[in-house]
Amino acid sequence: MKNNKKAYQKLFKVALATSVAAGAIVTVAPFNTEAAGFSDLKTTHVHYTSVMDLSDRGVIKGFTDGTFKPEASVTRGQAAKIIALTLGLDTKNVINPGFKDIKADNEYYGPIAALVAEGIVSGKENGTYAPGEKLTRSQMAKIITLAFGFKEGKLTDTKFKDVKATDWYNGYLQTLLDNEITTGTTATTFSPYDNVKRGQMASFVVRAEAAAKPVTVISVSDNSVETSAGTYTVAEDLKKVFNATNAAALKNANIKFTEKDGQIVAVKSLEITADGTQAANIVFDGASASITSDVKVNGDYVTVKNLTINGNLAIGKGVENSFLADKIVVKGNTEVSNKSTGVSAAAVKVDAKITFTNSTLGKVVLNKLNALLNLTGTSSVTSVNVESNATITADSNITIPVVTAGTGVSEVTLNAATKEFFVNALNFALNGTAKIESLELVNKDLKITLGTSLSIVDLVLPVGKVASELISNFSAVKDKIQEIGGVKNPDASPVTPPASGGGGGTGGTGGDNGSGGGGTGTDYAPGNTLLNTTLSANVGAGNTNDLTVTLNESTNVFTVKISSNSTAVLSEFETAIIDVFTPLKNRSVVNSARVSFTAYGRDYVISDPNINNNQDVATIINNALNEVINTGITDQTALNLLIGNSLTISLQGTIDSKPFNTTYVFNFESK
Repeated sequence: MKNNKKAYQKLFKVALATSVAAGAIVTVAPFNTEAAGFSDLKTTHVHYTSVMDLSDRGVIKGFTDGTFKPEASVTRGQAAKIIALTLGLDTKNVINPGFKDIKADNEYYGPIAALVAEGIVSGKENGTYAPGEKLTRSQMAKIITLAFGFKEGKLTDTKFKDVKATDWYNGYLQTLLDNEITTGTTATTFSPYDNVKRGQMASFVVRAEAAAKPVTVISVSDNSVETSAGTYTVAEDLKKVFNATNAAALKNANIKFTEKDGQIVAVKSLEITADGTQAANIVFDGASASITSDVKVNGDYVTVKNLTINGNLAIGKGVENSFLADKIVVKGNTEVSNKSTGVSAAAVKVDAKITFTNSTLGKVVLNKLNALLNLTGTSSVTSVNVESNATITADSNITIPVVTAGTGVSEVTLNAATKEFFVNALNFALNGTAKIESLELVNKDLKITLGTSLSIVDLVLPVGKVASELISNFSAVKDKIQEIGGVKNPDASPVTPPASGGGGGTGGTGGDNGSGGGGTGTDYAPGNTLLNTTLSANVGAGNTNDLTVTLNESTNVFTVKISSNSTAVLSEFETAIIDVFTPLKNRSVVNSARVSFTAYGRDYVISDPNINNNQDVATIINNALNEVINTGITDQTALNLLIGNSLTISLQGTIDSKPFNTTYVFNFESK
């Protein structure tokens, strides 16, 4: 079954996003018109071809009186059906989406459930789906983007006077414009809150299908590219990629492109499907070119080299044994995945080796069971998110800033120096030979086993927990942990001081913290106390009748109370936080900050791994909130959705030259 989920969904997309809909086009007992057409749809009608295309495929039907009613509005339930049938989703064997207003015998139950499972639609905040409500054009923009696997854009086209840069849907609208799926109701209006008509819906779907469908490369020469859609010449700046040297690697590749006068002038996406052999990889050489699109590798034993990818890089299911990247730059995310078609992940044995040599990557997502990520040479990454059991290795000169183990992971082997490692899983084993500067156990209910060859500088625990409660084999590894919560661990093995170093200061563990080798652990208590005192003095400055923030200094817990009939919005909470933390800006240095969000029984690490020294705390929290809250909801709704959840921020730095290392929790409650 075709999977149209976006690779990198924002946090709580289903829980927080504004509800959009999809579906079919039937409101009363259907009448199958077959090839006879519809009595109210002439061949000259602007949507005639699209309607008849979908009708011929059995996706849409008309009414018992032989009409189609192309000018009637589409409902959310109808839209769900047309999208599900167009995508070929299984609408019979579905999981109950839990909407209070749709029973299993409802005509739209199966299509809606199928789309929910694919992450394409969600319900309303009150637990309903409202299948009878009309679908608006702005909602349509989002659902078409998600359903056909397009990437949400950024609004650059300003021709529509009724669309503002702050509107939640503008990125989806730009995607539809880029793919020529919509042109607006007039040259200067999009009419975002008008209802979508039945004829329009048919055309939107047919155009999206055409834009999403790649063509297959048959052969490549230095002068042209032969595809399943015809033969094209290539723009000069693309000839470094499309040439005879790469002919073998590009054979049977899937490509989406922009064509002008028979020439490929831009590439929208490229999927390499050719296979090399164990004896010799097939090579795709970019010759130092830059590709603006996403690239996917779905062939085995492939080497990609000398290429800058301005979009995302996906290493897909077709890579079963080996992939090598040499001197590549990926500006977007890199996902190593094993998309399954009805086979559970536990039943798939994958040991693919994914190697990056002398390459520069952003965030890497590992979601291919038992894959090996290998970083060599001068390679660097900003972070690694592990979503399936995996092994991570790196040369000794490489340090990974952040590694996060997701809730579905049970085991990771880490043979790479790492600054921060966050564990969200409930039952987890971490093995390997890595030195981890900070190992944070995010979930208070987790159980973890640590390999005896690991070295941990600082172990960060959930509030109120001790190491022996969470680490199953603590007695066997306690000597490998230098500090717990920033306090020296008395059970730690002594660390050999560096050859050069001061004499007996308070530098901590082997001089890592500054001035001395072999001194006692850093005393954070005075700095922590001063930090709390300063925050308490300012904590009420931004309070309003609808929103109050208080701090319990003994527990480091901020309580944020929101009135049940509050008109307060998220920006007011941000203002309150700024009032609390701004006085610290000229007195403190923040060396590191990590933020996690707990909602609906799950923990998510959302901190930026590249926080600069002396970044003020208010900015850190506000940036984190921007990651938590989907832009598709209102400022008001965003604050209400925080109620019952919590935000945790761990900080390390100095205040008035006194070191601090502490954690604060923001609990959001209703008044």
